[in-house]
Amino acid sequence: MDAFFANLYELFGLVYLDQFSDDMYTNGFYVPIGIVMLASVVLVGLLYYYVINHPRWNRWYWWLLIGFLLSAANSITAWVMADSMLVKLYEQAQMVMPYGIAEFLPFCVIAGALTLFFFFVFSFIVKWGSRNCKHSPFL
Repeated sequence: MDAFFANLYELFGLVYLDQFSDDMYTNGFYVPIGIVMLASVVLVGLLYYYVINHPRWNRWYWWLLIGFLLSAANSITAWVMADSMLVKLYEQAQMVMPYGIAEFLPFCVIAGALTLFFFFVFSFIVKWGSRNCKHSPFL
């Protein structure tokens, strides 16, 4: 499962961040971040289409706002999770973590883009059962 999430977060090798990517993959850090992303996409998608489910929210711009908020939240979550796991890893080795914004920023942008992509895909799966929002995000 780590290889699956590593391929996603590294865009199938297009965004390989040297030692950062190696540390994330070798220690299995992609998996919890990926599971949090997928779980939040499912939760927010179900909330949008089945709990909020109001005619006023059946517009593309509301769907996009929800998607961008989810994407931003997952980007921040990915940064915090990766940072805390890597800090812990390097503290156990009694070393200073060598990564900064140059490694975390591309990782978090990719995390946000993946979140938006999976939210879009998940919307097509669950929107048909929605009473009021089944045409969103295209209306």
